[in-house]
Amino acid sequence: MNDHVIRTGFRNVLLDPFGFPETFVLYLQEGKGWALEQDALVIDPDQGEDPSTPVGQIVAKDKWQYILEIAAMRSVNENLLEQMPNASVDTRFEAFQYFFEHDAFAAAIDLPSSQDPGDDSRAPGSGL
Repeated sequence: MNDHVIRTGFRNVLLDPFGFPETFVLYLQEGKGWALEQDALVIDPDQGEDPSTPVGQIVAKDKWQYILEIAAMRSVNENLLEQMPNASVDTRFEAFQYFFEHDAFAAAIDLPSSQDPGDDSRAPGSGL
């Protein structure tokens, strides 16, 4: 598109947030829910918020929604990889969702994908 916007996949942002400018922000399309395979825009925030710019017009026309700064995506990724160096993309997605919903880093043990399916010791009502 141009130097102010990168069209990519959400999976790519989760797997390598360091591949995008730290000062840019993540946008996903409104009303689509979140899925690894959906499109994402990584945008210079000054351009995406201004409807008079070409990027701002794309954001408004195609109903892209601001989600999070790339700097925060990097922090989520770093925090998770310190706990789980081989974290899958699904686990990274869960860590991102946790951060978005709670404005805090997740402890890897609390993420659903880190649970042993046969271990119900962390199940609701287990007293833990």
